[in-house]
Amino acid sequence: MPKRFSDVVGVTTEELWAEGAFDAFVDIDARFHIDPHLLEKTAVPELQGAYQKVQQRFEDVLHLLAYSQKPGDFYYKKAKAKLLFRELRFISLGYSKGERKNRAKGKGIGSKLADQLTTTAAEIVKVGIKDPKIFELVGLLEEGIGADRISDMMARIIIVELLQFTERVSQNLELKTWPIDYKGKSYQIPLTPQKREPIVFVPHEILRPLPIAFDWTDLDVVRVYNAELRETLNDDIGITWKDATNLRKISKEKLKEILLADRDLFDDLLTQYEAKPATPYDYESDPDGGLIWYRLAEEWAEKYPALLDDIAVVTPEVIHEVVVRICNHFGRLLEHDGLSVFLFNDDGRLRREGYARLLFYGLADAYCRANNLDLSLEAKWGRELVMFKISRGFRARVFVAVKYSRNGHLVQQYETAIEHYHWREGQTVYLVIQTAKSEGTLAALKTLKQEAQADGKPVPELLIYDGRLNEVTQGVLWEIGADDDRLIEAAKASQKQGLTAVSDEVDDESLELRARRLSIRPFRLERWDTIIELREQHGLTQSQIAERLVQDVVVIKRDCRDMRRKEYWNWEDVP
Repeated sequence: MPKRFSDVVGVTTEELWAEGAFDAFVDIDARFHIDPHLLEKTAVPELQGAYQKVQQRFEDVLHLLAYSQKPGDFYYKKAKAKLLFRELRFISLGYSKGERKNRAKGKGIGSKLADQLTTTAAEIVKVGIKDPKIFELVGLLEEGIGADRISDMMARIIIVELLQFTERVSQNLELKTWPIDYKGKSYQIPLTPQKREPIVFVPHEILRPLPIAFDWTDLDVVRVYNAELRETLNDDIGITWKDATNLRKISKEKLKEILLADRDLFDDLLTQYEAKPATPYDYESDPDGGLIWYRLAEEWAEKYPALLDDIAVVTPEVIHEVVVRICNHFGRLLEHDGLSVFLFNDDGRLRREGYARLLFYGLADAYCRANNLDLSLEAKWGRELVMFKISRGFRARVFVAVKYSRNGHLVQQYETAIEHYHWREGQTVYLVIQTAKSEGTLAALKTLKQEAQADGKPVPELLIYDGRLNEVTQGVLWEIGADDDRLIEAAKASQKQGLTAVSDEVDDESLELRARRLSIRPFRLERWDTIIELREQHGLTQSQIAERLVQDVVVIKRDCRDMRRKEYWNWEDVP
């Protein structure tokens, strides 16, 4: 499993959290970014004034550009210099382009992007806008700029404050530290044990998950319902606002052109952005799944081990078989053991595809370690792949692409993979999780594979598993009467003490009693109103309730079979 900062410094996640520090990963980037709204409202002592420091940096850029006459002149170059930022790879945030050692190659703001930003900022100044908050929205206007790069910019600007925060957390937790010099001042901070790289903590209260794409249509970034803007888009581009938001047919360049042509629209954008509430992320329910995947991977790898002990040595001849067996085990967890419940958040919405990829990555890594397989895993997030490779002596590797069936680009991606498969270094497996009916998509994938095989072409392995909720994977709830809170109490007890829940011990008498006293039925988790009611009344999240139910699902299924065999209850009669 990927190590977290807490593993490296020798404390628990809870201890770091109590100090206000985000427990990031050492080897992969957490999909979180510094949110300017949250930074502005933070109560962290070291960060008081940090947001103003960011604003001042961008004010200086706009001030310099007010004197610039043309790209490349003295003031333009000075402004551009203030927009050059190297990535702080030791805070482990954002979309990484590879392993930690390679992160600096793909992040930060280099000369090309800085030039692009400076040119756009100069155009904004010319229309009379001098609000530094525009740099927080630059991802809406510029290709290649996302929330992670803006987060890098801010982290660079407030690095002194983050070092001070790290120093205080380290002192409070009595961590082993070393002196690090930065701009003439020394800070006592932890280092990674092997590479001796700095560990810089970031307050979790200023972070939120990265959006899938930082663009105009991302309503979590800014809500724009300006009727005039919608009309302008409709008239100028010839499509409806709904088309624009759903299909993303409008380029950032076109949106920038429209905004620069109308000062009022630009002002409206800034006004509505400033009015956006600074709502902290709910780490408890973790709706985006940015952290819960790690805990689930650990727990499920232990509860449901993948038996691979018949493989003594992983060679190039068997590596593909090993990976397919791990994929099939993952598929069984989804289809039969209830793991699919955790593809959904507490509101019943499907978590992002990247979450499923992380969950598979964590489980696969745990299985390789548990079975002492000479395999190492790398998360190739830029290419949306998990790579298995033999650790020593061979170059054999297998790439796994974890995809949802509802992914609108899936068929095209698989077709492209077939076309280029002959020159790919290593084999590829497409692990498709069926998250909707997706009949057309699944049929198209199978047809592509069959046609390619008929033509004698090598094709990527295609594995499809059902990740939709059903009566078994949703768990079974006993209908609870006014005087019967056993299920909730058992769930709370198992949550706090690691105890098993209601169905572990049964006999004929208890089976008959249950069948007579309770109306038994499968409970669909689509009924979120009931789950929300249970959550509010008993302080449990849907995930916590569902997790305990899923742990019991095999026993509950056995109970149901016994009830049916003894003619206490007929499964087919269940509504």
